[in-house]
Amino acid sequence: MKTKLKQTGILISGALLFNACTWQPNIKKLNEQEILKYEKKIELKKDKNLSQSTSVNLKKLQAPKDDCKFKKINFPNDMIVYAGGAYSGKKIRYQIDQSGHQATQFNIIVNSPNKSVALLLGAYEPSIWNIAWTKGTYIAAVFVTGYHRQAVAGLSKDTPVINSSQYNKGACQYMYIADENIKKINPLSNIVYEKNVKMVYYAENGNIVFGEQINEHTKLYASKDSLPDSFINKSSPLAGKAGLEDLVSKGMLRRSISSDINKWTKQKEEAYKKILEAKNEELPPVANAKKKTVFNPQYVHNGYVILKKITIPAGLYGGNLATFFLEKGVPYPDGKLGHSILYDFNTIDCHGVGCGMY
Repeated sequence: MKTKLKQTGILISGALLFNACTWQPNIKKLNEQEILKYEKKIELKKDKNLSQSTSVNLKKLQAPKDDCKFKKINFPNDMIVYAGGAYSGKKIRYQIDQSGHQATQFNIIVNSPNKSVALLLGAYEPSIWNIAWTKGTYIAAVFVTGYHRQAVAGLSKDTPVINSSQYNKGACQYMYIADENIKKINPLSNIVYEKNVKMVYYAENGNIVFGEQINEHTKLYASKDSLPDSFINKSSPLAGKAGLEDLVSKGMLRRSISSDINKWTKQKEEAYKKILEAKNEELPPVANAKKKTVFNPQYVHNGYVILKKITIPAGLYGGNLATFFLEKGVPYPDGKLGHSILYDFNTIDCHGVGCGMY
């Protein structure tokens, strides 16, 4: 039988109580009140000890493996497998890959002092899995999967990790933990750990507590071998709203105003008239013409004017999209527009998935 390795780490905080259950396999969810309490406590993890840099070869630690199964590891017979995740965790200000998607973070607590635990984690968006555990808890291994980059933080360098995602071309087909993938969880667990999962937990705003109930006095531990910050690409611009605000503060963007919209309308109409003149054609006059014309920007939401060469912040999707006006003479920006629209005064062209839709 495998002898348990001593799992060591630094004390980081207390935590709070959670409860709920169901089956197919078992699924735990947290209610809104519990989530708010959890978030309040989890912030205590920003301990000065956790901000130190690490000399561990994180690329090696998080590397994809050639197989979907842990080799040469004899897990304890009574080991429990927990699965958890979501489409995404809680959004953070940074990026951890070059997908153009804003990174998210999962804050994980494992509380199983009586039985060894293996984790099966999955998310679609690029995510950091920040793992902590309680006294006496032994995490035997972690398998993480997803579409974009996944990174596991908080564990000792001796904890086995398989990281198999679409991002790193891992050997396993990627998935994320959600209702639509519930039928895939036990088959994957049997490939990886040769047993079914005991419970599936859906993250709420990035938070999961695996195992037994905890309270505000529960002590949590994590290793300094792999810290969340070590996976962040700080050379990339801030993501989402924070990235836009940062560019404004640096004088590279400014908020758009009505005159920017009117300027686009005028120049777009003039450009079209030149095309017609080349064909010896013209637009017919319109009686009682309304101020809004076909040459107006089709959709303006969260508008900005690009004043200098920039990289578009990651994560401008859905409600976070923006409308950009690129000043004449300013180079076209790097990065991905996401769901955003860009009106280019250099070419009088519209760029983005929304062009022509509204």
